[in-house]
Amino acid sequence: MPWHGIVNRKVCGEAASAPTEEIEPFRRMLTKLIAREGLLLSQMYNADETGLFWRLLPENTQALAKEHLTRGRKLDKVRFSVMCAANADGMHRLTPVIVEKAKHPCAIKDIMDQLPVHY
Repeated sequence: MPWHGIVNRKVCGEAASAPTEEIEPFRRMLTKLIAREGLLLSQMYNADETGLFWRLLPENTQALAKEHLTRGRKLDKVRFSVMCAANADGMHRLTPVIVEKAKHPCAIKDIMDQLPVHY
C-alpha cells in the first residue's frame, strides 16, 4: 500500500498497438529495394506528422488507492499538426512545418516571423 494511500491513476486514454507481424516482411522488401536501386542513406527521407494538443490536461492524477474510479473532464482537443522530416543519415533535417486552422494565430502573432518553423 502506498504511503497515505495515494496512487497515480490514469483519468482517460486508450491503448493501441501496431500489427507486428507486418514488420519483418516490410523490412526485407525495403532492404531489397534499397540495394536494387543503389540508394544511399543521404538520399532517403522520412517525414512524419503528429498532433500537438497544447491545451490538453495531463492524463494522470493523484487519487486515493481505494478509489477505483477517477472522474475526468471533457478533453480540450485544440491542437495543431507538426510535420518533421530528415534524411536517413541525419545530415539534412528539414525545417518543421506547423499547420493550424488560423492563418495568423493571436497567441504568436508578434513572434510569427521569428519562429524556426514554417507556418
